Amino acid sequence: MMMLYKKNRPSPAAAVMQGGVTLLELVLVLMLVAVLYFAASFSYAVVVQRIQQNAVQQQMSRIAEYLTVYKMQYYSYFGFDLRRYIQHAAVDELSFPVGAAPYYRLRIVELTPRSAYSLQDARAIGAGWLIVAIPLRAQLPLLWRNSLGLQCQQPWDLENSDLQAVDFQHCMQDVAAKRAES
Repeated sequence: MMMLYKKNRPSPAAAVMQGGVTLLELVLVLMLVAVLYFAASFSYAVVVQRIQQNAVQQQMSRIAEYLTVYKMQYYSYFGFDLRRYIQHAAVDELSFPVGAAPYYRLRIVELTPRSAYSLQDARAIGAGWLIVAIPLRAQLPLLWRNSLGLQCQQPWDLENSDLQAVDFQHCMQDVAAKRAES
């Protein structure tokens, strides 16, 4: 007599009912989680960089207001002292944010071609100003704003960080051309 051997294996439907997960399903879920993690971490870094830039631009706007008030009182920007308006600042320089690990250094100089005179310098005329936000971390751009109302941002290399080599006039012409088009 012949006996048939019956395996004690559950059917695939029964395995699903028991909560079993195959190795392939586990690998697919892990890959999906990894892709989402890398996408989120990249997006987070971009958002943090934008927040830092916006915070510095707001601080630059505040300093521009202080400069306007100073000119209304003294009829010139000559002699402007940033310490009068912001604690923990130097005469013409501020690390931002104050009290934390700074990611920008703000400098206020006279608005003249190729000069970096402080508004406190005896050689300064005091007719205009330029606020330059110099990045202290990689991936952040150089930001600047002047008394003519022009703003610009340029890529910045931390290794070759020579402020005298920045072509402010070229960027001012680009901004003026964009304004003329609109």
